[in-house]
Amino acid sequence: MHGWVQGVGFRWWTRCRALELGLTGYAANHADGRVLVVAQGRRCVPEAAAAAAGRHDTGPRRQSRRRLVAVDGADHRVQRAVIWPLVYLKSLTLKGFKSFAAPTTLRFEPGITAVVGPNGSGKSNVVDALAWVMGEQGAKTLRGGKMEDVIFAGTSSRAPLGRAEVTVSIDNSDNALPIEYTEVSITRRMFRDGASEYEINGSSCRLMDVQELLSDSGIGREMHVIVGQGKLEEILQSRPEDRRAFIEEAAGVLKHRKRKEKALRKLDTMAANLARLTDLTTELRRQLKPLGRQAEAAQRAAAIQADLLHARLRLAADDLVSRRAEREAVFQAERDAPRA
Repeated sequence: MHGWVQGVGFRWWTRCRALELGLTGYAANHADGRVLVVAQGRRCVPEAAAAAAGRHDTGPRRQSRRRLVAVDGADHRVQRAVIWPLVYLKSLTLKGFKSFAAPTTLRFEPGITAVVGPNGSGKSNVVDALAWVMGEQGAKTLRGGKMEDVIFAGTSSRAPLGRAEVTVSIDNSDNALPIEYTEVSITRRMFRDGASEYEINGSSCRLMDVQELLSDSGIGREMHVIVGQGKLEEILQSRPEDRRAFIEEAAGVLKHRKRKEKALRKLDTMAANLARLTDLTTELRRQLKPLGRQAEAAQRAAAIQADLLHARLRLAADDLVSRRAEREAVFQAERDAPRA
């Protein structure tokens, strides 16, 4: 049975995937960086986790706050450990998005960040912006009637804007994202005409590129990391296939499933094209015999035409020779007449 293990009670929250655990388990880091693994309330040997993760000591570790340990085995001892990096959002910049008409940058520190303020101050819009820039395509999810509603609509003192833009910066120093940058910025723009633009580190890209980049990080579009009012009840009452989608993205399977679906669509298209070519080939083969007879007739006709042309040329040549001889005879008779 596969499960997700949540670190509790320590300075940094961590999360790890338990492989074939079959029981409730926890994994966390002490404030000094030592690894502690608990399975059904019993501590596992920290040295085992350290050795399995390739560490030969249980002392402080500079980047331990960003590490996750996957455990397995029903004997309450760590048999294997896998390092899983955590994704850290550094900043979020909004411009023309909902109530944020002016460029606004929110900078996040490691740990838990709370956005507080009175009703109507834009707290929910910050969460909507985060979901939107990561590829959310549902207007209802963003609390709107249509996607263009995310663009600042204007107020009594300020004119509406023509586009919305959100940029999120992600710390990638531990290679949580499959890209060769220590910091990754993702930008999304929406225009009044419905057109959208996406960028990764300033370079234009497709929505699919953004989704594939985030699919294994745990913050992809279909991963419910944003829990709004009534969301827990919705998840609990969702269909099994919907819950399966959440688990698949968390396990990194969803990206490969999407690639498989894309490949299957291409195969379907190729199969349809192949069927069409088969029909055309069958039709051509059906017409091949009549066309062959027509080709033979055309060849015979061409040969007859060539013979006819050759015969006409010979007749014309003979006629030309005869006329030339007659003309020479007339000229000769005219020359002989005065002598007589």
